[in-house]
Amino acid sequence: MDLQKSIEKPKHTGSKLKMSLTASLTQRIAIGVALFFIIYSLVVTSIVPRQYNLSEGDIATDDIKSPMSAINEAETNKLRDEAVKKVKEAYVIDTTVRDLALQNVRDFFNKVFDIKSLQTIEDSPDKIERLKSESIITLADDDYEAAIKANLNDLKSLSNYMIENLNKILSEEISDNEEELKAKQDEFASNAKRNLKLSNELRNLAVDIGYALIKPNMIFDNKKTEEAVKEAQDSVTPVRIQKDQIIVRRGEVVTEEHLQILSSLGMLEEQNKVYVLLYIGIGILIALLEGIVIIYLFRFSPDILKDKGKLVLLSIITVLLLLITKFLSVYQVSGFIVPIAFASMLVAILIKPRLALILNSVLASLVTLMLGYNFDVFIVSLIGGSAGAIVVSRMHQRNDLITAGILVSFVNTLSILGIGLISSADIITVFKQSSLGILSGSLASIFTLGLLPFCESIFDIVTPIKLLELSNPNHPLLKKLLFEAPGTYHHSVLVGNLAEAATDAIDGNSLLARAGSYYHDIGKLKRPYFFKENQITNENPHDKITPSLSTLIITNHVKDGVELAKKYKLPTVIRDMVEQHHGTTLVKYFFVKAINDNESQSDIAENQFRYPGPKPRSKEAAVVMLADSVEAAVRAIPSPTKAKIEDVVRKIVKDKLDDGQLDESDLTLKDINNITEAFLKVLNGIYHDRIEYPDEVQGDKGGYNIESHGR
Repeated sequence: MDLQKSIEKPKHTGSKLKMSLTASLTQRIAIGVALFFIIYSLVVTSIVPRQYNLSEGDIATDDIKSPMSAINEAETNKLRDEAVKKVKEAYVIDTTVRDLALQNVRDFFNKVFDIKSLQTIEDSPDKIERLKSESIITLADDDYEAAIKANLNDLKSLSNYMIENLNKILSEEISDNEEELKAKQDEFASNAKRNLKLSNELRNLAVDIGYALIKPNMIFDNKKTEEAVKEAQDSVTPVRIQKDQIIVRRGEVVTEEHLQILSSLGMLEEQNKVYVLLYIGIGILIALLEGIVIIYLFRFSPDILKDKGKLVLLSIITVLLLLITKFLSVYQVSGFIVPIAFASMLVAILIKPRLALILNSVLASLVTLMLGYNFDVFIVSLIGGSAGAIVVSRMHQRNDLITAGILVSFVNTLSILGIGLISSADIITVFKQSSLGILSGSLASIFTLGLLPFCESIFDIVTPIKLLELSNPNHPLLKKLLFEAPGTYHHSVLVGNLAEAATDAIDGNSLLARAGSYYHDIGKLKRPYFFKENQITNENPHDKITPSLSTLIITNHVKDGVELAKKYKLPTVIRDMVEQHHGTTLVKYFFVKAINDNESQSDIAENQFRYPGPKPRSKEAAVVMLADSVEAAVRAIPSPTKAKIEDVVRKIVKDKLDDGQLDESDLTLKDINNITEAFLKVLNGIYHDRIEYPDEVQGDKGGYNIESHGR
């Protein structure tokens, strides 16, 4: 039956655990999605250009600046039009003009040869008339007559000359310009008269044929013209509108040109332009940046990823910084003032310094996006925020945050100065901008100091600063313990020493162990004299009551301690130590006494003499449990020696281990051994052997007077 129960119980527990994990995962996803949309809305509203309701002739009420770098399409198009006007139309030689002219020459001379060879017509006048009527080339009558009367050899020479020279001259460019055409014709005529060794009549014939056939041979080339136009347009350097360049100055009359520029930038209300690509791009970048943090937490800090409270805290810090950035951007305040270091300092103090460095790079990117891709702001934010996270990682007092603010101011100032000296030659302006680093660092310190207590309280996070404050003897609850239960107070101090040394030995949180030790027995304040360390006289109230009632009083100091911790608003982690420092340990003294007092021993149940628990669930709580038991046991040793102390310490640790009190604390055997060694080192230092001083010798001049030297 017991075996069956042991099998069924894990099944039920596993089902509940699965449901719990599913719900927790859903909540974490919801936090991530909500954070994404909040960041998205803040970034989008900062980047998307503002739209104006303007018409030509209106007076600008503000300086209107370009939200981004863009091309001034209106001015660029004007320059392109001017360049196109200068482009000459492209023409190409029409070879058909040459081919047709050469064919006409051949046909003309062939016709001449045919007519001259006719036997049916003997009279030259008739042949001349026939040539005139059938010639494809229109010439003067003298030319027809010269052709008919010339001998065949001269005609062949003339034909060859005409073909050769017309082919040459018509292969050159001849435009439809009258002067250019006339020049070509005259050139041909001059060459013919000079080069032809024929009669004057035949030279005149050649000249007339040349004038008749030499014509413009250039036709418009649309393709080359378009290529020239495109080349001219491409050669124009676009007129750019730089980011933050003033388009319309306050008080200036809005012109058509202004409206064209504003329209090209999508800054007119009537356009209702939706920047789809811009929205998509912003979404991608935010998803990537958020993804980097999630992956980092998953790989290196899964405990934070599982803690919904800390996820919410990270989200609030992120959103708060972006809201500050949004506010400053609306009023066009310099991005150097954004106190990004406060976010990294808070995360470093409240959660982890390494996470603060990762988050700082992400926040610097988001701030840069919101401020219009200002790379200078990114560099300063990255350096200043990182410096803040590093500086506060070792601080243990709230006043140290003022020092941190000064250091961050100094780093910011140097960063701005360095960037300014690189990019500007105006030294005065650079130094003025550098002073903004002081303001940024100061704001970061103020925000951190102001928000830290609220974050500690609302999210129940214990920081080193908080632990040191809790360890201060002037804390009201510790002062109450000192005056009302002094034995318990001194016991708690010794337990704190033991716990701190042991926790250091296992790389735990020694500050937490010490603070938990100081408060672990505060429940004894309700009935201090029922506990041996507070009993001044030999009278013990437990001698007058039953073992069961004594056990109830003893075990109730845990419950009373938890109530007091809540009343004094101690952090949950300290309350847990108060509740867990005895686990479910058996109150052995009264259990044995009850057995001895009860003759039948049948009505004595061991669980009635155990603490209610729970068992320690952290390494630090387990160390406090062991330190508490060890300190009390060693104090009870009549004449403590090194051997006796070691025997007692090892026995107590073994008993706790065998009783299962350390099962839920994640302590390893190596940790337990290191804890034992640390206990022995501290206790041997406390209970070391002392020199027994001799009695005072009276009447001896050279004697040693103990009272004059003190003990």
